[in-house]
Amino acid sequence: KRGSSKKGPIGKPIKSASRGKKSNNDENYDNDAEQLDEGRQRATRSRRKKGATAAADNTSSVKKQQQNVSFANNTKKNGDDVLENGTSMMDGEDNDEGVDTTPDTSPINKDQSSKIQVLPLRAIAIDNRTLPTFAADSTSRKSFFEQLPDFLEGMMQKGVLQPHLPRRNNDAHGVEGTSIIASLVHGTTSSRINGKGIGARVEQSVVPRASFLLEEASGGRVSNSERNEWLSEFLSPINHGLESAVRNDTDVEAGFGAQDSWKYFGDLVEAIEDKLSNATVNTKHSSRPKHPCSITLFTTDATFFAESDSNSHAQGLENFWKRISSAFQSSTIAAVSIVIVGTKCDDVNGDPTQVSSDDFRRSIQCINEIRRHINELSQSMNSSSEWVFDEWNGKPLVNLQLEYIEGTNISFQTLQQKYFQGSFYETHPNAHGRLSFDLPETIDGIMCSISLDLQYSTLPHSIDSNETLSLVTDMKCISALPSSNVEVIQSIPLSSVDSAMIYGVPMTARAGIDDDMSRYNEMKMLVRQMWKYLSGNDIGLVLRVRFEGADSHDGARPYSREEYFLLVCEQAVEKPCVPNNDSRYDRSEALGVTAATKHKSSCHGMLFRYASKGQMLRFVNEDEMDEDENSAEELQYQDYLERSIEMLATTGFNPLLL
Repeated sequence: KRGSSKKGPIGKPIKSASRGKKSNNDENYDNDAEQLDEGRQRATRSRRKKGATAAADNTSSVKKQQQNVSFANNTKKNGDDVLENGTSMMDGEDNDEGVDTTPDTSPINKDQSSKIQVLPLRAIAIDNRTLPTFAADSTSRKSFFEQLPDFLEGMMQKGVLQPHLPRRNNDAHGVEGTSIIASLVHGTTSSRINGKGIGARVEQSVVPRASFLLEEASGGRVSNSERNEWLSEFLSPINHGLESAVRNDTDVEAGFGAQDSWKYFGDLVEAIEDKLSNATVNTKHSSRPKHPCSITLFTTDATFFAESDSNSHAQGLENFWKRISSAFQSSTIAAVSIVIVGTKCDDVNGDPTQVSSDDFRRSIQCINEIRRHINELSQSMNSSSEWVFDEWNGKPLVNLQLEYIEGTNISFQTLQQKYFQGSFYETHPNAHGRLSFDLPETIDGIMCSISLDLQYSTLPHSIDSNETLSLVTDMKCISALPSSNVEVIQSIPLSSVDSAMIYGVPMTARAGIDDDMSRYNEMKMLVRQMWKYLSGNDIGLVLRVRFEGADSHDGARPYSREEYFLLVCEQAVEKPCVPNNDSRYDRSEALGVTAATKHKSSCHGMLFRYASKGQMLRFVNEDEMDEDENSAEELQYQDYLERSIEMLATTGFNPLLL
């Protein structure tokens, strides 16, 4: 019996005394077994010290092992579930031979992150070339290389970018969701001198490199303390070792011509494509990626417009177009977006690091010329017979976009918000909802139906989190409600709304879109008048919603619960006054948010969840004791608080500007 397997306190088997080396869990099981069989425990400790095993125990162990081998041969299982000695982890048997029992202490749970595939798959390419001047290097570092790490960190926190995760199995499903980052790095090439075989000449060049986000050289994931160092090393500026694709007589630095930029863009895109292909080929189940990748390539205006000749950019664009076309045909890449980050501004005080408005206008004019040429290339592809054939087969055409943003924190935050919103709605197509209800019948018997389209106004969780999935599920439940389950029970003055009763993520509401344009226009007018009435009277509508369905435990017992919602008009604000000769506004003007007048209402509404009686934890504001609020000592604190809070700026609050 000593060689048999007994169940421990949590249902796992107690390891036999003849099984060899034991883990910490096995020692806990032996402590429990000691209370049942003290003699067996003493024999076990003795065998550990001597390193020998009794013959009877060996016989029992061999028999048990043979049974396990026989069971494993008759059962088909994965390589992770069946160990080399035939013992199956699914049977509850513990085995320490050749198995790493160390718990996974990774800050990101790979099991949870693999459940939800964030779309689209994104890759980041960094054109980290900088002109070999002090002014260019200084402005690029301040407005470009200092903003990118925070941008990438924010994208990872929201789940838009997926860092490299350690995988137990080399499986394709774990590779596809991992984001790729690419940049330029110095490389070396060697060649014989004069072909005589005497000596060698080593030349330095600039080559692209691509890696999974936060991937170590060994294939694992870097620790949190090394993340900033990893990103900084990947974003290191490069200003030498560059070669020109076309030699010209202009004063452009070598490697910074218009065609040079497009050549390096092609190198970065091809490096990402090769990384995607290698990741797929090296997996156990080799197959093409299920979802194409969207690439965002960052460069600076100082680098991209070092040569602003439109003809040179047109030639470089055509070569770049030919290089990336095959990736679109194979559905490896879905889109390429080139983001030009502005590091230069108008010359105000004669600063040599700044440029004049004429140079800025020439840059914008060059961008428009490139965009027109992109449209011409797209139209020529659509008219080509071979591309029309590919389009019939469902293969996408080249999707190339060119954007310009200022090198400021708010510009990068706005771009991050754009990608965050796009990934959220592409990953969760059911995140949009609809709520329909009937307004109360008038005294003369007229009743109108309201249909509102809903979407979340904020998302405090990561896209691939279970909390976000729960929000999407709630939206689906609201959309499935018939109008008969939604009742307008009363109106409430906004001054009487208890803010402690509002919970959850707010939703924006607007007139429901209808395929029938006449019905949609009618609904827009009806909803607009409803917002205007609610805003003008400072009231909201309380909705009672009845959810019905089957119990989640047994699936058969019906249930019904009621929830409350508060529907109000979104507060309209006055647009900031911007001079006609300048399309930008400063920080003080952006913070100066003022409410619009009564006669001007917003075109949106807000839907809040309002607590029901079963959700309340506290009912009234009760003071622990009655004290004198006008005592001399308390008035001193009042004076201190007034003087302290007066030191704060009282303006509108815009998180994007913080």
